[in-house]
Amino acid sequence: MRGKFFPVDSTILSLLLDRYRAEAWGELILAYLVLAKHQQRGQPYTTAGAPAIAKALGLSRYRAERILDELTQVNWGRDPDQQLLGEPIAVRKALGLRIPPMVGNYRVKVLPRMGEKILYLPNRLVEENNARESPLQRLNSLQPRSLRYDALSILLKCYEYYDLQGKGGMDPRESVFAPWVNSGEVLEGYLKLGFQGSRKEIRRDWFFWLVSKPDNICAHNSFIDLTVKGDLDRFRSAFHSLTENGFLYEVAVVFDGNPITTPSAEPLYPLRVFDQRYRDLSYEKGTGVGGLYAEAYNCLDRSGLMDENCGDFRYQTFANYSQGGEGTGFYAIAADVKTALVMSVFRLRFLAMEHDAGLGFKAEEVRASYWKELLEASFR
Repeated sequence: MRGKFFPVDSTILSLLLDRYRAEAWGELILAYLVLAKHQQRGQPYTTAGAPAIAKALGLSRYRAERILDELTQVNWGRDPDQQLLGEPIAVRKALGLRIPPMVGNYRVKVLPRMGEKILYLPNRLVEENNARESPLQRLNSLQPRSLRYDALSILLKCYEYYDLQGKGGMDPRESVFAPWVNSGEVLEGYLKLGFQGSRKEIRRDWFFWLVSKPDNICAHNSFIDLTVKGDLDRFRSAFHSLTENGFLYEVAVVFDGNPITTPSAEPLYPLRVFDQRYRDLSYEKGTGVGGLYAEAYNCLDRSGLMDENCGDFRYQTFANYSQGGEGTGFYAIAADVKTALVMSVFRLRFLAMEHDAGLGFKAEEVRASYWKELLEASFR
């Protein structure tokens, strides 16, 4: 398909994942994605075949042909439109769709759709970049193949639960998240984490916390059941592999409430994006979308609240670090609501550049820009 993304039926992906889960045969699903990527102008048919599969996945032509043969056997009924790869003439007669048997010199394969839920996946998943292997090739090289299969299963489900506009990434109410630590001590017991107090500024009340990065991630049982049939160890291993290989990255997001218990909770601003390239780019543009951890800390420092609690707050924070020691290990949060909470959400590296993604990026820029200006202007 022309453009930067392609549609895939979510129900069919689930069918394929369940069918080949026992064998952990991920190449079948990857091959189907290659066929879907080559859909003709978004219509449910493709001219791609074994050569396209072989090239996209780095397989031999013989191996790709065997995989394509296997895909032609997949069905969920006897009708022509219930075959994973349908024949144009049969589908045309059954449904009255105008599907050509050939496009140029290439035979057409129909990709029927079962449900209404469509995933939009980025072409970048399938395409090589500057002669480097494609992300799918990289995923297909994971060992053992059970890890490869689990990682693919989790990755595809991540696209279903992605809400950059409303939740700052994957929805923490339904997928994966990591609550930040807000109790305990830092700076060798000199400071305690948690709520530090409030300060009134001319236009608003400010509330402040010190928090520390979490050690472990959390995942809802329903999400683990959907992806790896409830096996927590396999889930952790596969999710770690996705982050290590750059498919997912972590973002600390400050919410106006607990997004797990409060459905209406929304992101205020990104505290820190744990991806160096993303931060560097955002700093160059001055948008703040790489994280406002410095602005939040400086706001707390200027408020004078911490000087009452611990003396010279800035000196205590950076004295050891400036002498080549370890970092402080904590971050400051500033918000104009006492219900604010910081949580790590996870974002997809490769996004389909379609309407929803555009809305998400725009919302993120607006939030970050607003809070950047607000934090920098307070207590001046």
